[in-house]
Amino acid sequence: MSAIVNCTDRQSPKLLEDTGSAGRVFKPGHRWKVLGIGVAANAAFSATFSGIPATAVVLRQGYHLGNAELGLALGLLGLGVALSELPWGLLTDRWGDRRVLLIGLGATAVWLLAMAMLVVPTKAGIPGVTLLSASLLITGLLGGSVNGSSGRAIMGWFRENERGFAMSIRQTAVPLGGGLGALVLPSLALAFGFGAVFGVLAG
Repeated sequence: MSAIVNCTDRQSPKLLEDTGSAGRVFKPGHRWKVLGIGVAANAAFSATFSGIPATAVVLRQGYHLGNAELGLALGLLGLGVALSELPWGLLTDRWGDRRVLLIGLGATAVWLLAMAMLVVPTKAGIPGVTLLSASLLITGLLGGSVNGSSGRAIMGWFRENERGFAMSIRQTAVPLGGGLGALVLPSLALAFGFGAVFGVLAG
C-alpha cells in the first residue's frame, strides 16, 4: 500500500472541490484525523445539548423559573437544533464540511462564552425567562451545524466499505458527550454557578 494517498481516491470529485482540498496529498491515516475531529465536535455539542437539561433542578432555582418556564427554555434548545439542521445541511453542500464545522462550532463557543458573562444569575439581578430561552434557542441554532458537516466529512473521506464503521464511531460521541455533560454539569452548576457551566461548554 502506498505511503501517501492523493485526495482523488476519495469517492466524489465534487466533495473534493467543496472541501477545498484539491491537489493536496494526504497520508492514509488522515481520514482518521478527520473522524477524530467529527467525534470531538459531536461530543462537545452533545455535552451542551444533554448536559444543560441535566441541570434542570439547579436551573429552575437559580433563574427562579416555574415548571412551564423551565420546559419552555429547555425545549427551545432542542427546537433550535431542529430548525437549523436543514439550513446547515444546505450550507455544508455549498461551502464544504470543514468551513461549516469551524464556523458553527466557533460561533457556538463564542455564544456560550457570551452567555457565561451576560446570561447568569448575579447579585445584581437574575436574567428573565425570555432572555434565557432566546439564548438557548440560539445555542441550538448554532450547534446544529455539527451533525450535517461531520457526517458529510465522513462520507467524503471514507470509502464505501468503511463508512458504516466510521459512522458508528462518530455516533458514539453523542451518548458519550451527553453522558459526560449530564455527569459533570449539575455538580458544576451547584458549586460554581452557571457562569462556570457555560464557560466550560464554550471551552
